[in-house]
Amino acid sequence: MSLKQITLNTTIQIAGRLVSSGLSFAVTLILARILGANFFGEYIKISAFVTLFYLGVDFGLNLIFLKTAARSDLVKLPQFLGLRLGLGLVLAVLAVVGIYILSLVNPGFTVVMRSGVVIGSLAIIMYAFWLSLGAVFQLRLRFDQAALAEVVGAGVVLILVVGFAAFFLQPIQGVLLATWLLVLDLGISVVVGQVFLKLPRRNWWPQIDWQLWRKWFGESWPLGATLILNVIYFRIDTLILTAYRSSGEVGAYGLAYKFFELLLILPTFAMNSIYPLWLKRQTYDRKFWQQLKLLFGGLLLLSIIGGGVGWGLAPLVVYLKSDYVSSVGFLRLLLLSLPIFYLTSPLMWLFVLLNAQRQLLVVYGSATVLNVAANLWLIPQSGAAASAIITGITELWVLIWAYLKFKKLTYAKLS
Repeated sequence: MSLKQITLNTTIQIAGRLVSSGLSFAVTLILARILGANFFGEYIKISAFVTLFYLGVDFGLNLIFLKTAARSDLVKLPQFLGLRLGLGLVLAVLAVVGIYILSLVNPGFTVVMRSGVVIGSLAIIMYAFWLSLGAVFQLRLRFDQAALAEVVGAGVVLILVVGFAAFFLQPIQGVLLATWLLVLDLGISVVVGQVFLKLPRRNWWPQIDWQLWRKWFGESWPLGATLILNVIYFRIDTLILTAYRSSGEVGAYGLAYKFFELLLILPTFAMNSIYPLWLKRQTYDRKFWQQLKLLFGGLLLLSIIGGGVGWGLAPLVVYLKSDYVSSVGFLRLLLLSLPIFYLTSPLMWLFVLLNAQRQLLVVYGSATVLNVAANLWLIPQSGAAASAIITGITELWVLIWAYLKFKKLTYAKLS
């Protein structure tokens, strides 16, 4: 793949994701305004809990599948889909059981949240389908089709939110309806994606292959465990806030985090395009390291620009609804860590490239322990502001540890 192709694929991803993210973000803003901070907080609790299980479905399997499957070799796709759906079903059940147990021991996990997670568990299964489609899109380098499928899903949901806004007059029903839309968004994207791929039906009939599943798990478990640890320290603060703080504070912090997440998607686009090129390299010469330095430099510059724009626009959140005045401070605290997140993004892919997933597991394992301990210590007294600061400190810890381990690893490989 040439630099021109990388640029084109990255541009397509950015354009498509900007549109789909813009549509999804418009849905978020409408929900935030209609529901108010308290009930929007309930929705944030539900979505945060459900997405905790997303990376269990992911488990780094796409990267392993991409390393072993040629562009035209999809004969193992049914087994791959079977594994993904199996994971999705198991994790959906665990999500429902988990929320029922938590609702018995802490009043912050409300009846509304419990009902929402039951609905949202279907999104875990839909996400399993979507990840499997994503592997095929990436093998074929058809990022345009993947982006368009996401746009269609998000667009339909936005139309439904506007059309059914009257049904949100009862906030509790509004929260549950919003959760159904989360499922519908993924479901529509899956259907459209299957239409675009035009694969024979036999490719989409899940199959069980225990031997192959063990092989894939054997290769992916360090990365999968790392991703799970990663999402725990990304989402655990919301669950701890749920247990100790009001739904209104959870809603204000959740809205700030939605803005922050919108800026975090840019480095992922670049890496999705660059990673297939890295897989084709046989050696890591001086040109490769020069390109790597340019990548880090470009991401750092992009993060500074994005963070500056976000800092300046943060006060506009108040115009959405006065309930969200504290979101301004939360967002600005999160934006301070944006450059750190942009610099850590390529490191995970590099560890996978060098078959050093276990080293990555150590990095994120230590970060998760730090994050959970700090949140449990500080959130009960200081709330969401402490969580925003801890998010940045944890990612700095990841960056330093990952850099030191990567430096040691590459020195050993080159010596």
